Amino acid sequence: MFKKFFTLKNSSIGVVIVILMIGIVWSQLDIRKVEQSAIVIAQVTQLRAGLSAYMAERGAYPEGQRITFTGSGVEGSGAALLCVGASPASLEGFLKEGEMCDGTTIFRFSDIVLQMPFVYHSNGKTYSIAFFLPRAFGAFRGSGVYCAKETGIVRGKCAYQRKRQP
Repeated sequence: MFKKFFTLKNSSIGVVIVILMIGIVWSQLDIRKVEQSAIVIAQVTQLRAGLSAYMAERGAYPEGQRITFTGSGVEGSGAALLCVGASPASLEGFLKEGEMCDGTTIFRFSDIVLQMPFVYHSNGKTYSIAFFLPRAFGAFRGSGVYCAKETGIVRGKCAYQRKRQP
């Protein structure tokens, strides 16, 4: 009985089925990376829009050096939201958890699940957000590090990342 089942023809079919299953699993993993890349681009675009609104209201970007945004808030600074205060004297910028925004909350980090960490850097006049794409997506032709600035998004490290640390 086993001799009839294990023929060259049956074993070839089994190999083809295994290869097809591996291909299906592999494509699902690739689809997940594309999905993550799309979400990262949407989140960076949303943060850039918030920063533009902040600039329009205050005439400067919120200052900060190497603030890392993760899925659970902002490491180091403890920032939980981006706020434009009701007046220039109000508490505003990147506020910590528990601090109240008496004006307009532009971006609330607890409302989203970040796919990848972002690193924000600003001197008030310009800003940059370093982020990583796990897979090429749309106009973004490759995976790797990208830099979002007020003028657009470019592939490669942001200027502050290229400077040597003392």
